[in-house]
Amino acid sequence: SEMLELKANPNRFAIGTVIEANLDKGEGPKATLLVQNGTLSFQDYVVVGTAYGKIRRMTNEYKKIVKVATPSTPVCVIGLSEVPNAGDHFMAFPNEKQARDIAFKRALLKKQEEQNSSGGLTLDDLYNRIHEGEVQIVNLVVKANTTGSAEAVKASLDKLSNEQVKINVIHCSAGAITESDIMLANASGAIIYGFNVRPSALISQKAEQVKVEIRLHRIIYDLLNEMEAAMKGMLKKEKIERITGQAEVRSLIRISKIGTIAG
Repeated sequence: SEMLELKANPNRFAIGTVIEANLDKGEGPKATLLVQNGTLSFQDYVVVGTAYGKIRRMTNEYKKIVKVATPSTPVCVIGLSEVPNAGDHFMAFPNEKQARDIAFKRALLKKQEEQNSSGGLTLDDLYNRIHEGEVQIVNLVVKANTTGSAEAVKASLDKLSNEQVKINVIHCSAGAITESDIMLANASGAIIYGFNVRPSALISQKAEQVKVEIRLHRIIYDLLNEMEAAMKGMLKKEKIERITGQAEVRSLIRISKIGTIAG
């Protein structure tokens, strides 16, 4: 890197990437940002993926509060509207209105893309579905405390799919279980898996009303074992006939109180 003579301009609004993000019970959405250009300052307005907000606190890797973060500096920030995804890019802006408008447009565009991707059915899809008539599909919604945990759970669940039962994770993100997750699960007939997150009493009540099942786990192996056991119960049972002996009926004796006796 010294030979490449990499340079960054500290005298501009910051841009960079999200390293990790999670939902903190006391402080709300938290994100670890890596500043790649410019200088990120305390109380800057930022857009992070589809989230936005004003930085209320910024800490370094030693959990000490800092006021500014220069290029190549990782910082943990709070004050965002929602939990972003790891790998999302962030930008700082001079005012809240500009940040909010850009985040709103991004969220709208993302929603349209999801609708388009989950919408129509092509002939190829139809052909595949016909030929996979024996395949059962399990729809799941995965929510976890961090984006890294959510992706790890999703990847592990995908590996459990076999020839007869396929696991389809229709939504995977970090953050608390929300009403929109309940609605999505209800519409797609999915089960919600919460990893290191718990729903509020209101969300639990809503799930009971629409008969959506929420399964909560803190250990990934317990989650996978539970799903594997459920899948084994869903596998198509094979009936195998084994002949243990042969007999020939020579006569029938009918008795009213007993029934028919074969001789």
